[in-house]
Amino acid sequence: MKDLLKSEQQLYRQYLAKHPSELFWLALGFLKFVVCYLEFRIILLLRKAVPRHRPKEAPQDETILSLDKLPEIMFQPFAGTVPQDVDIKLATEKIKFNSDINWDYPYRDKEDSYALNRFGWLLSSLLRFPSDDYARTALKKMLSWISQKSDDRSSLAWESYSIAERLANWPFIILIIRKMIPISDEDLRVIARSMDDQLRYLMNNLEYNGRFTNNHLLNDARGLYISGVVLNNEHALKKAREVFLSWTKKVFYPDGMMKEGSSHYQLLLSQRYEQVYFISRHTEDKPFADFLQEWVYLMQEACDFFFVHSESNSWQIPLFGDISPDFSPSWFLPDAKSGWEELKRWLNWSLPQKNPKADRKGFENKGDFIRINEGPVTIFWHKAEKKVFDLNHGHHDLGGFVLFYKGIQVFADPGLFSYDEKYSTAKSAKAHNSLLLDSFGALCEDYKLNRLNAYHFINTRFNVLQNEEYFSLEICSEGFKRLPVPVKWSRKFTVYPDRMIITDNLKSALRNTVESRFQISPGLEIEEDYGSVSIYNTPIRLKVADSWDYKYNLIQGHQDNIDGGWVSSEYGSRKAASVVVFQRELSLDKIFEYKIGWQNVDA
Repeated sequence: MKDLLKSEQQLYRQYLAKHPSELFWLALGFLKFVVCYLEFRIILLLRKAVPRHRPKEAPQDETILSLDKLPEIMFQPFAGTVPQDVDIKLATEKIKFNSDINWDYPYRDKEDSYALNRFGWLLSSLLRFPSDDYARTALKKMLSWISQKSDDRSSLAWESYSIAERLANWPFIILIIRKMIPISDEDLRVIARSMDDQLRYLMNNLEYNGRFTNNHLLNDARGLYISGVVLNNEHALKKAREVFLSWTKKVFYPDGMMKEGSSHYQLLLSQRYEQVYFISRHTEDKPFADFLQEWVYLMQEACDFFFVHSESNSWQIPLFGDISPDFSPSWFLPDAKSGWEELKRWLNWSLPQKNPKADRKGFENKGDFIRINEGPVTIFWHKAEKKVFDLNHGHHDLGGFVLFYKGIQVFADPGLFSYDEKYSTAKSAKAHNSLLLDSFGALCEDYKLNRLNAYHFINTRFNVLQNEEYFSLEICSEGFKRLPVPVKWSRKFTVYPDRMIITDNLKSALRNTVESRFQISPGLEIEEDYGSVSIYNTPIRLKVADSWDYKYNLIQGHQDNIDGGWVSSEYGSRKAASVVVFQRELSLDKIFEYKIGWQNVDA
């Protein structure tokens, strides 16, 4: 990835040399960034000047947990023999449920440290094995954290997002524990005291970061609201309402789709809203509940947009953009056991609406995403018309697509294995079902240049056409105008009942190397024939549909090649995949075509 960034920076220097007027826009972008950064630093300084927690002389028993403000939880204890110990997945690493926990263990990926201190794993464990033994162990772990980490404000455990996660998870963990074993009044006071300290700290450390503010602020507000309810803190409730009311439209489109280009984060943020909505409804916080209800319905429809039903009666989603380390994508699926839907059943939470459609038909468009359902095939596109910044969760996937056949993912997005920089290649155009020119994707992949609004002229247009015979999506991008000799590029997807034709129209004045990449889902075996690839156990066949010369290459993840060949279905996990690469030499104007058929590919 470092080589790619160096190449992007070198490319921009060449562009500046040929277009001196771009210096004005670069200077303007730099000035705007400096203003944003100074605003951010001032916010941090003001935050540090505010008292972090209440005085030590405060009475030790003044805080109580009003758990009666949460709905009663109903479930059947685990049937059968409860395992003595189980592996618990954090972000990338696993721990034993009954082991003694080192809350400061220096994991290689700091997301493991975050996950350990956020307690989502403990909630999932109790959902999976609701038993007396697990309840006693869970209570011990909460008290262990309080005794060891309450005063360690400099550790990762006390960053705002992690505090918000604990404040949202602990009340539901306590509800489950209390349903199985008694909790002493003293233990409840210790937990209440700790939650109150964390709440006050979070109030003074909300992730308001000026124009760098992202969805973390909404999760902070979720922690404020849930803990504010059980701790009777009206100030926290008021602040939480203010954040939700003012920031929802900044993070979501009017149709409920999140603006950051990640399907998994769509599910994650929607679950946060749903949780706060149900509690506001239960506590009769009516104006706020009415506001949330409207958005929750829209967000649920946006989540349903991604669900794909298979013939085996299971559900999947395409994993566009980043994958969150907080909860696995499978945790949010309609049929997930020991997931969000299970917790909602235990709490008797439901929305008065139908389940996700198993037989969606035709063309659908929500936010930045398009879905087409054509017979046994479902295809998704992300309309990545905006530059990707380091503070959002989108990828450089312009021109890419994801295809399912009868609910089985055939052409996949890479997801994200880790936020560690060495795995950031998964965000690049090279890791997607897209096109490269001279090893560059259609949009600049250097976050620093994107922040400075480099290449301010670049625009992308999307044209959709639908009639009785076919559906078409045309993408017209100016991104390759940044090359030393500008190239015009458009990619058109034409979907018929039995096939999809991908047409790349390129106009260049010099020779360029063109790569068209197609990533096959892990577990699917392929049969190669020069010019075509057949995928076993499906009728899917990919073939070159034009007469131009090309080179063919197959990349596989088990070769540990950074050029692709890996697909992640959850954070910290990845599987080897096959990437079919067709390479051409472009001179002047050419049209390249590829055909993906699922009935009669030669039609």
